[in-house]
Amino acid sequence: MPVAHDPGLSGLQVTVADGRLDATLTFAGADFAAALGRNADRDGSGELSATELASLPIVQLAPTWLTLFADGAALPLQVAAALREADGDVVVRMTAPLAAAPHELRVRVPALCELPLGHRQFATITRGDATLAETLLHARAAELNCHLEAAPAGTGSAASLTAFLQLGIEHVVTGYDHLLFLLGVLLAVASFGHALAIVTAFTVAHSLTLGLATLDLARVPVTLVECAIAGSVALVGADNLLRLRPRARAGWTFAFGLIHGFGFAACLSELGVGRGGAAALPLLGFNLGVEVGQLALVAVALPGLLLWQRRRPTTFARARVAMSAGLLLAGCAWLIDRLP
Repeated sequence: MPVAHDPGLSGLQVTVADGRLDATLTFAGADFAAALGRNADRDGSGELSATELASLPIVQLAPTWLTLFADGAALPLQVAAALREADGDVVVRMTAPLAAAPHELRVRVPALCELPLGHRQFATITRGDATLAETLLHARAAELNCHLEAAPAGTGSAASLTAFLQLGIEHVVTGYDHLLFLLGVLLAVASFGHALAIVTAFTVAHSLTLGLATLDLARVPVTLVECAIAGSVALVGADNLLRLRPRARAGWTFAFGLIHGFGFAACLSELGVGRGGAAALPLLGFNLGVEVGQLALVAVALPGLLLWQRRRPTTFARARVAMSAGLLLAGCAWLIDRLP
């Protein structure tokens, strides 16, 4: 089943304050359990319950997740809190004292080497309202360096934008439920103009809720979103089979686009984007990546579908029935699997 955090996402925000450094790590529940090993997940659920989390020796484990160096000297990190949020994410807050204002800060995340290859962590260093540095870390690049005095706001912005652009493309390409929904919509279009109207409706809708959710202006439970996305795949398959209201397709495509936007936002949420740090650049890059991936699918699939429909209408009609039935079955299977 496609899930929002595959192949693994997490977030790290380090804040430079007077006399101390504050660090917040955000993991998806399944990724946090994977980082700790099987012994932590006692009930075998794949995630950590609040009870399991409370029983862990968090203070002893913290150095294996994060190390901070100020002017080359390692800082003693203390765990201030570790909690499991309603959406299943695990948030660990740590702090370290500073005897003097450092000139250089180095962040290292050893836990990335313990997580599945491909896991990425959005790391930011902030001071006040300014973002001094930001990047996506992974197992082969698990450090972020920042010269605090020389770093202008937005250091690494170009690299961060590129990284989130790539992440958005990958999220669409590997998000099978999103792809199947869009493919199902394209199966019923009769012209490029019709396709343009539908794809535009979907794009506007998911861009709207992606932004609102990332900026924490709207929130929907992840389980409900995942179930609704599965339902959208089943519904587009059923609509293709029954053709009840083909003219209303742009309208309900917009409605389901709103739901898919919340699904896209779950990716940024698990990276910690919008949790007090800068969100504009990651949001822009990720949304552009989603659009590039989506348009690539349309550019590849739509001309072939329209040509097939015009030259072999009978064969196309039979294939559309078979593919739509497959969409209906896949959506129903995902919906049953995702129900609480």
